[in-house]
Amino acid sequence: MLKKIQATGLAGGLGALLLIGAANPGEAQELFGPDYRPYVSATVGWQTRSRSAESDVIWADWDNGYNYNLAAGLKLFQRFRIDVEWSWLTNDAEATSGGPGLDGPATGGTADLTAYTLNAYFDYLIPNTPVELYAGVGYGTFRSKLSGLTNAKISPFGFVFSGTSAYAPVFQARAGLTYHFNDNFQLYAGYRYFNGGKLKFHFNLPNGIEFDAAPKDTVMNSGEIGLRYLF
Repeated sequence: MLKKIQATGLAGGLGALLLIGAANPGEAQELFGPDYRPYVSATVGWQTRSRSAESDVIWADWDNGYNYNLAAGLKLFQRFRIDVEWSWLTNDAEATSGGPGLDGPATGGTADLTAYTLNAYFDYLIPNTPVELYAGVGYGTFRSKLSGLTNAKISPFGFVFSGTSAYAPVFQARAGLTYHFNDNFQLYAGYRYFNGGKLKFHFNLPNGIEFDAAPKDTVMNSGEIGLRYLF
């Protein structure tokens, strides 16, 4: 039944686009007219990160952090483009807990996330201006490198967590504005929602204990600004 509904919706959407093309060839040309231009972009951002929690008593809270992104893509049509992106997102620990009564301000700890995504964007040029609206979604994989996470209550027992997780899937969405300086250079700014799946860690602690952990979803919200160059 679900597949039938999806097929019906897809057919309806394609039919609507065909009707647009038949009724307004100029609009169809704007939507689907080829515009094969490769591009590269670099982005920086400021982000907040949700609590990393394996349970109600094992968790870490994070200070606001930064993210850095590089992408290479292709503008396929007047309003559509795709790219592949590398992202690095970093946060220092604010507070952490190793169990009941073992919570407190972090005395150390940094989490560095590395993500690789494939993204698709829709661009809409505001008439008679050099400004575009953009929206896009992406999907890929990410992992976390945790360095020296501890607090004053757990560090005397050798509970200092450092290690790299396995890869997990990640979804992201973006929306914002692009300003065209000229035919090649574009400045853009917007919002990014980043949602990664459960990460799996295996820690070899300084006291000789081995420890497995699997924090729940990683959610980050970012404000970003970047520069894009179209060839």
